[in-house]
Amino acid sequence: MTRVCTLILTLVLLGLAVGTATAQNFGGGRPEERLFTISSETVRTRSGDTTVRGLIENRGDEWVKRIVLLVEGLDASGRVVGWTYAPVGGELGPGARNWFEVRAPRLGATFRVRVHSFEYLPRASG
Repeated sequence: MTRVCTLILTLVLLGLAVGTATAQNFGGGRPEERLFTISSETVRTRSGDTTVRGLIENRGDEWVKRIVLLVEGLDASGRVVGWTYAPVGGELGPGARNWFEVRAPRLGATFRVRVHSFEYLPRASG
């Protein structure tokens, strides 16, 4: 009888562990992380300002608009010490790319760029 109880308890715990692992992977991350690729570089202008510029690519299957990037200044330990928002002009179709350039936050040893928000374009009815 003890072996049967041990076997049942083991199967129940194994089932819970598998269910938990599946639930944690649901969705595969934020849409902003899955749908866009961003490459950027930091440059110093002639006037001495720091600028972050780069390219954003729409990897999704839908047209998007009103893309807003978040540019974060990071200190040497990777902590956010400043930030600014940068709108990306126009609409971006599937596979399309667009350039961006924004004055960097005043503070920061390095900078991180990610999509803060965007909207899907409505599909044409027909």
